[in-house]
Amino acid sequence: QNGQRIAICTPVNITSIRGREARFEDARTGVRYRYIMHRSARTTIDQHVARYFGTGCPDLNQLTPEDLSGVQTGQVYQGMTKQGVVLALGYPPEHRTPTLHQDVWRYWQTRMGTFEVYFSNGVVTGIRR
Repeated sequence: QNGQRIAICTPVNITSIRGREARFEDARTGVRYRYIMHRSARTTIDQHVARYFGTGCPDLNQLTPEDLSGVQTGQVYQGMTKQGVVLALGYPPEHRTPTLHQDVWRYWQTRMGTFEVYFSNGVVTGIRR
């Protein structure tokens, strides 16, 4: 599925890992997906798989209302925490945001366009598309 997001904590079966690609399927529906690492990624495919396909599920009851809303919709909103943004959107591309300690994270919006999420004290203060 091209660019499609999968709901957090969806059970999946990883079917193969090769080169810069992991193939997996939704354990409930059988729908198949490919995860392809960007060529600028600084970590290995195994590290990406461990990051995105964990063995546990975060306790969503511990999230702020803003974080929970963002996670449920796959969007970022003002007032969300950095943890909430990661859970809602995933990690920003490493070549655009080398460290999560930065106060500006850059994400791909489309194949050619990006958007920025601005933080102050770990909380979203703005979004520029």
